[in-house]
Amino acid sequence: MKYFWLVFTFFSLLFPLMGEEILISQLDTLRMASAGDSIAVGRTLAGAEIKVAGRVYPEGVAALAGSDLCFLRGAAARLQGAVGVIDTSPGGAMFKIYGDANVLWTSGGVAMGATPRSFDLDLSGVAMVRLVVEGDPDTAGCWLKTAFVSHGNGIKPQAVYNPATYESLPEWENPRVFRVGAEPSTATMMVYDSPKQARKATSRASSPWFMSLDGGWKFDWVEHPDKRKRDFCQNWYSAERWDEINVPGCVELQGYGTALYKNIGYYFKVDPPYVMGEPDEKYTTFKERNAVSSYRRSFVLPKAWAGRRIYLRFDGFASAMYVWVNGQRVGYAEDGRQGATFDITPCLIQGQNLLAVAVYRLCDGSYMEDQDFWRLSGLYRPVYLWAVPQSHIKDYFVRTLPVATGDYAGRWNLKVTAEIQDAVDEMSVEAELYPHSFKGRRVARDTAALVNGRVELNIGVDTPQLWSAEGPNLYTLILTLKDKKGRVVESIPQKVGFRAVELVNTQILVNGQAVLFKGVNRHEMDPDHGYTVSYASMVEDARLMKQLNINAVRCSHYPNDPRWYDLCDEYGLYVIDEANLETHGLAGDVRNPVIDPAFRAAALDRELGMVERDKNHPSIVMWSLGNENNVDSDFFEQAYNLVRARDPGRPILNQGNGPADIGDQMYMPVAALEAYGQDISKTVPAILCEYSHAMGNSSGNLSDYWAVINRHANLQGAFIWAFADQGLRQPIPPVNLRHGEPDYFWAYGGDFGDYPNDSNFCCNGLVQPDRRITPQVAEVRYCYQGAFVEPVDLRKGRFLVQNAFFFTNLKEFECLWRYEEDGEVISRGSLGELDLPPRCQMEITLPVDLIRLEVVQPKVAGWNFEFVLRRACAWAPKGFSVSSDQVLFPLEDPATVRTGALVPGATLEERGDTIVATGGNYTAVVSKVNGALIAWQVDGVEQLMTPLEPEFWRAPTDK
Repeated sequence: MKYFWLVFTFFSLLFPLMGEEILISQLDTLRMASAGDSIAVGRTLAGAEIKVAGRVYPEGVAALAGSDLCFLRGAAARLQGAVGVIDTSPGGAMFKIYGDANVLWTSGGVAMGATPRSFDLDLSGVAMVRLVVEGDPDTAGCWLKTAFVSHGNGIKPQAVYNPATYESLPEWENPRVFRVGAEPSTATMMVYDSPKQARKATSRASSPWFMSLDGGWKFDWVEHPDKRKRDFCQNWYSAERWDEINVPGCVELQGYGTALYKNIGYYFKVDPPYVMGEPDEKYTTFKERNAVSSYRRSFVLPKAWAGRRIYLRFDGFASAMYVWVNGQRVGYAEDGRQGATFDITPCLIQGQNLLAVAVYRLCDGSYMEDQDFWRLSGLYRPVYLWAVPQSHIKDYFVRTLPVATGDYAGRWNLKVTAEIQDAVDEMSVEAELYPHSFKGRRVARDTAALVNGRVELNIGVDTPQLWSAEGPNLYTLILTLKDKKGRVVESIPQKVGFRAVELVNTQILVNGQAVLFKGVNRHEMDPDHGYTVSYASMVEDARLMKQLNINAVRCSHYPNDPRWYDLCDEYGLYVIDEANLETHGLAGDVRNPVIDPAFRAAALDRELGMVERDKNHPSIVMWSLGNENNVDSDFFEQAYNLVRARDPGRPILNQGNGPADIGDQMYMPVAALEAYGQDISKTVPAILCEYSHAMGNSSGNLSDYWAVINRHANLQGAFIWAFADQGLRQPIPPVNLRHGEPDYFWAYGGDFGDYPNDSNFCCNGLVQPDRRITPQVAEVRYCYQGAFVEPVDLRKGRFLVQNAFFFTNLKEFECLWRYEEDGEVISRGSLGELDLPPRCQMEITLPVDLIRLEVVQPKVAGWNFEFVLRRACAWAPKGFSVSSDQVLFPLEDPATVRTGALVPGATLEERGDTIVATGGNYTAVVSKVNGALIAWQVDGVEQLMTPLEPEFWRAPTDK
């Protein structure tokens, strides 16, 4: 018998599940669209058996002429079957099989009584298969024993809705419509009247052509789209009795609807692209099926804005939005993490204007937003107007590279490409470069004339100060559009960091150095306001990350508020920018939006929209195509190629779904990471986009990970999940308050009556929701620091100092030391500036004349080292400790400890299941079974009333 299994296994491996058939009659035909819903599986429409040309067929799918049956092919390789007209049906029919938009096969005319016609089709390159029956009315055609054939690998085919049926649906359930009237995504910018004004700008809000619409808006909320006020966008509609709500803000945290936390899976009935199906009655969405938030506010434009083009900008919303100005529909948009811009110039009137917005909590795009976070909605980022001249720099891309490959200390090229809207003949663009984060005069200047509304400048800059996370040196580029007489039309400032990101020999290089990304994952989450994170809170996050020696942040799992990238540029944080694309809850489902072609354009827009909006930030060193889509699809190759074509200067991270520049995995065990580092066949570096899950009071075996990462050149870092707990602050009922304790608690999934939920899994950060640190950050700070000290010869006071920075000389810090015995400082001193270049080491010697080991035998003795800032910086004051280390003096002979030698005069004796220890005036008896101290006599007197049994217990952890 064992030989049979050997042979069976061999052939199973050689021919894995050859020719597995999946009959279309076995698939969910409820999703199939057909004429008059006339479709039958395994029988005729009249309920009788299927009979074609006098022969009875036990299996088939019958449908009237005009039917259109659609299937996503999944991993199927072929489609096989036959067609015929049922004997009881009048007239004839024609059968067609489409692969996407192409006809793969047609039957020609088939009459009643004719022999069935067979087909066998190759489905290579096909996403969706359509089976169409055409012909005389009431003619019943039948797909006889029609089956997809696969080799058992990948996702099985599934029936799907015909995309043509979406056209009659509202935009929020039509996956083929995701932006209507919205401007294409462009670089975040603001315009000024002159280069001088642009150079002095401190934020986009400092422009005279910026108007914030944040504040109180009139507001109405309903739990179902059918209940919304349809005329609320009209000027004549009175909203005086409406409530007022804060914008930006999440409506659920302002008293409207239910906040819901979900990690994996959807909280509405899963039936892509529809979101209005009736879920289980326990679901929150059973009653709050698809809440609609209606907003209204008025504004008056400054007189100086007359004659300019006016843009309306929403930096963030969830999840779909309609916009009206003065009763005129302006447009519709999804993917609120990317934001949306509308040209509202044609809709404006003199005096008071009415802006109305309807935000839907759910839309077809929600299937691409299944991230591990609180599910909230509303206008949660700033809303503003900005005005530009009729001729305007619509978009621009700033890139930097050394002129000579590898010569990072030499001459660099600053390349600027720009597109001008409504360009006028003989216009030009002038570029001026000034220091931003340091003092100095203008560095470079160049001018170029427009060619077909576009301009390209290549500006040489000698030995610029380079940007990195350790030295975030920034310049300000001023782009000025001028008319043919040289008069300024507009000026736009842009921060520039000279840095090159390259993939060389299985390593990612930043300015020629194979840096290590000591990272965290950060959700945009505030304990009181949800998705609405204030600028001050962003500053706090950036400062805290830098103080904890974190040098990299992954924007999990969507493009962040544009101001966050400004701070990363300024403070020095390497950024992975991630597209708002996660289909986790549809893993293994062929209707997954990254497979279903009906979603393709919308999914690609999420990739390219991110790139276009954020492309000019030096802090962004990698693009991510999304998170945890967990399905194979040609989508990822298409997305990779489009992003690579648009921006060849940044590596692309992709989680095993297709081409990628980084071996990106989550939570790889230390042993597997070690194996990757040792594998010389690997062609890309490994970076763990998530590891060390920081739930509870520990970040896991962090030091083990970094011992391996530091050992192998092709391992370049990892990102802890996550930076901050996502708990929401909620008041404790007065009856439960305790004196001297907080009057609030951190709420998690289920605390709002939300269902389904994933309980407290949202609380997995290094810091608490209000950014108070937890004990685990000490290990993170140590493993991520840039300077270490090791012993060489402690009796002589010799130590080895290692500079683990990549661009920073240790002379930027003062090295302080203390010698301590049992916590008492015996001596201290300073090594001053250690002139130690990055990635180098040096030996130092400390005085040992005050060490008292020969006189007093302490329990703990050793040296503590600290490297402190010699001058204040943006994220810490002078004297702040950036690295610390400790070297302990070995106080005992290790050999003595290992032998476990007995106290003189003591004896041990085994007596059955016990061990008896005797010495001096005592006797102790210990059980060999459970380790209990059974008896303990001193001077013949028993000291125990009952045996002492050991109970090994530790504080529980929550992972």
